[in-house]
Parts: sequence; C-alpha cells; structure tokens
Amino acid sequence: MKKKTDLSLKWEMFKFFAIFIAVALILLWLFQIVFLGTSYKLIKTREIKFSANKIVQNFNEDYIEQIAMSKDFCILIMDSTGNNIFSIKTTPRCTIHRLSAEGINYYVNRAMKNGGEYLEKSALRRDDKEYRFGNIIFSKPESIVYTRIVNVGDSFYVMMLDSNISPIDATVSTLREQLIWITLLLVILAGLLAFAISKKIASPIEKVTKKAKKLAKGEYEPEDFDGGYKEINQLVNTLNYAAVEIDKNEEYRRELIANVSHDLRTPLTMIIGYSEMIRDYPEQAEADNIQTIIDEAKRLSSLVNDTLDFAKYESGAIELNKKDFSLTKEIGDIIERFSTFTDYNIVFNHDEDIMVNADELQISQVIYNLLTNAINYTGDDKLITINQIVNEGKVKIEIIDTGEGIAEDKLPDIWQRYYKIDKTHKRSIVGSGLGLSIVKTILLRHSAEFGVNSKIGEGSTFWFELDILNNKE
Repeated sequence: MKKKTDLSLKWEMFKFFAIFIAVALILLWLFQIVFLGTSYKLIKTREIKFSANKIVQNFNEDYIEQIAMSKDFCILIMDSTGNNIFSIKTTPRCTIHRLSAEGINYYVNRAMKNGGEYLEKSALRRDDKEYRFGNIIFSKPESIVYTRIVNVGDSFYVMMLDSNISPIDATVSTLREQLIWITLLLVILAGLLAFAISKKIASPIEKVTKKAKKLAKGEYEPEDFDGGYKEINQLVNTLNYAAVEIDKNEEYRRELIANVSHDLRTPLTMIIGYSEMIRDYPEQAEADNIQTIIDEAKRLSSLVNDTLDFAKYESGAIELNKKDFSLTKEIGDIIERFSTFTDYNIVFNHDEDIMVNADELQISQVIYNLLTNAINYTGDDKLITINQIVNEGKVKIEIIDTGEGIAEDKLPDIWQRYYKIDKTHKRSIVGSGLGLSIVKTILLRHSAEFGVNSKIGEGSTFWFELDILNNKE
C-alpha cells in the first residue's frame, strides 16, 4: 500500500523548487570551479586542431600569420628535409622554437607512428617549468604542442603549432569568491520566490479544499472566486456544479421522505380503519368497503415496487436481456390490462406490427410507467392517446395526456429521481416520484432517444424511440 504524505502542496512545491535551485548551484560550481581547468584545456585542444585544419586547407602565409596572431599560437612549418618554410613566434617562451633538431625529430616520429598527428600537453620538462629573475621565481605556462604530417604528392611537410595554457588559479579564486556571494544571494531569492509561487498556487486550492469540506458537512451554497489558473477555476466550477446537483438531490430526497411518509400513512390508515370497521361490524363488509381496502393496498404496492425497482436499476443488479419481440403487441396487452381495471379511454394509433430487439420486461415497464403517469395527470375527459410512428428504421412511441401540462422550466427536472410536479398529495395523484427516473434509466441502458413535449393547458407528450428489428444490420 502506497504511503500517504502529510506534507501540504505549498511545502511540497517549495521542496522541489529548493532542490532545483540546489542542483543548479551545484552544476554551476562544478563547471565554473572544479572542471574549469579541464574545460579550458579541452577548448584549447579543439581550437589548435581546428586551426591546423584551416591552415592545411588554405596554405597562405598571410592567412597563417592571421591565425597565429588572433589565436596567440606559435607556428613552425618545415619541409621533409628539415628546412623551415614558415615560422612565427607570438610568445617569448615558445616551446617549438626552443626545440633542438633531436626534439623536433621526437615529435615528428611520434606523429608518424600515430597516423600523421600527435598532441602533447606540458611539453616543457619538469625542471624547465620555472625560471628565476633575480630573487623572484616565475612559473612558466603549461603548453600544448600539436604536430601534423601533411603529405603532398611523394613528399611531405611538418606543421607544428604551440599554444600556451595560461594559469587559471587566479581566475578560479576570483570566480570562487564571486560564486559564494552569488550562491548566498540566489538561495535567499530562490527561497522567497519558491515560497511566493507555492503560496500563490496553493492558496486557491486550499479554498477549494475548504469548500469541499463544507460540502461534506451539507453546506451546498456555491462559491464564486478566481483561482488564478484555468485548471483551478475548472475545479471550482465542477465543485459548484456538484454542490448544486447534490443540493437538488437533497431536496428531492426530502420530498421523497415527505411523499412516502404521507402516501404510506394515508393508505395504511384507510386499510386499518376499514378492516377494523368490517371486523367490528361484519354487516359493513360491503363490496365498496372491501374495494377501498384493495385500492389502498395497490397504492402501497405501487410505491414499494417503484422504490425497489429504482434501487435495483441504480445498483446495476438488473441486467439487459435483449430478445426479439413485438412492441406493438406489448403495448396492446398493457392497454388491455389497464382497460380492465380503469374507466380511462386509451386510444392506440398504429398501422403495422413492429418488431424490436430489446429487454421486453424493461421496455414493458417503461410503457407501464409512462401510461400510469398519463393516467395520473390527464384531464377530466380521461383520454390518453398512444401513437406508434415509423420513420427511417426507427419506431417512435408517443403517450399523450390532456392534463394541465408542465411548465417549460420544470421539464428538465421531471426525469430526476424523487421529483414530483404535484406536491399537494392529491388522492388522485399518488406516486413515489421515481417512475420517470426509472424510465430514463432503462432507456439510457438501451441507448434510446427519449423526451417530453408539454405546454401549460395543452397536456404533455412523452416519447421514446427504438430501432426496428427488420432494419438493423
């Protein structure tokens, strides 16, 4: 299990910023102090070889002299017999101009054995690296001697370049002192900058965290503040959206408790009251009284069943069991069952028998819930119309009531769980507020289009669409 850290984001950022500055300073010290001498020698070596190549490509005395003066090189060029072709001395203590014939042969032989070129550093002998002027001892600079054999036809010539490597101890000492002050200044500035940046980034996140804690405590009031960064503002907007949605759900939940407590209490009271009356006065066991008990029991059953069904769909406990069946026949059977127990006029308009591939039981529940909803809200004419419309490989089912209709601003909410348009607990309109939410859940699982069209005073039309079986590839 991964170990959790208690370090805040502010100090975590400060830590990484401090590490970055420390690494940068270490690299600066290494390259400016520790490896300065080595880097300097590498640069001088590369420079002397590059100059030799340029001379080979353009063997002109003026050009060679220009390179020698600009680069502070001593240059000596001899033919194969040892005669000087070109010679220039830029420093008083040049190594190659002090070599004897034996010394020159030493470098030439080394170059020949080494494929035509030879480079040697510290060419002076150890006892020749110091010289005395009166009582003062001077250190001679270290030098680089580069020897190259250049073949020209059947003969060749020898090119020797000499470059002094100036002592850099004083330079290193100066740089070291400067870097000490620069390091101290950078540490202070970097610390202040790291703290400021980390605080600026962490501050809005801390606000979001406080808002999330309030949300956990049930405080759903949205808070609008500028987080300073696009991602943090998106997080704030998401949290505010979640707060609004949770607040809605809480409101729906409270409504559900009020609805359920009222709708359970009323039929239970009726069932108990009529049952006790029949028990105490058997002569009152008339058909109307018994029917009242049955009706109230059905109300209880409907409420409990809706609650259980929604819980199952939400948890995913009910899986889709798709098969081919006649949607037209299914609607007809449901209308017949409703017509047996109600006096509502249900008209079904259809031209042909439509086959679909879906979960028959769940689609039946969709039709049952929509039809029950229409019965609860239709007008005094008790007319409900069901239209079956075929268009471009799809079948659209419309269930139309003649009720009061739904306000446009309430249309998005009717699919929410626990939502009830009527909150007056009329005896003619009883429900859990879960019926349409169950419809939505089932149709979404079928990837089906659905919706509602309604205007105040003109009734409502609930609809959904399914693919026709014969048109599916």
